[in-house]
Amino acid sequence: IFNAEEISSSAEQEGRTGIITEAIINFIGNMYQEHGNGAFKINNFERIAINIDSTYLKDLNLVNGIVSLNDTYNFPNNFLSFEIPEEIIPTHINEIQKMAQQLASAHIMFSVDRYTGEYIGVEKLKALGFKEIKIARNLIYKVDTDGQKFNEVRDIVANAKEVGIDVS
Repeated sequence: IFNAEEISSSAEQEGRTGIITEAIINFIGNMYQEHGNGAFKINNFERIAINIDSTYLKDLNLVNGIVSLNDTYNFPNNFLSFEIPEEIIPTHINEIQKMAQQLASAHIMFSVDRYTGEYIGVEKLKALGFKEIKIARNLIYKVDTDGQKFNEVRDIVANAKEVGIDVS
């Protein structure tokens, strides 16, 4: 019996971190084929989001595998989403830009997770092909009582909307 950390570590060492993602997409795809989109909507799932990190960028087959599975299961546009943390984007610009373009052409969302604006601006994110950011929880926490946090979040939302990026 392997635990999740052992599997993840082994996959990373072999440059096949995407194999875990492929297994998840196959599971979701089988559920989708068996129950259709209605089963997901009944449970309030508009989109299935999978968080990735920099180890996924080393897997050269990841995006092709994802796109192939998306085609195989004929998911609706933007049913699948991949979220990457803001802090790793600046050190992987080329890989992320290529990944964003490939995913967009397959109608798969690619979002910035835990966005603070500390590592990269929304203009650059738009240029890279991102269409959505998810504001970091530490900024949202007590936003209703902390004026500074309120102003930070308000500015992020305004800047994102100005360049055409959705915010959640």
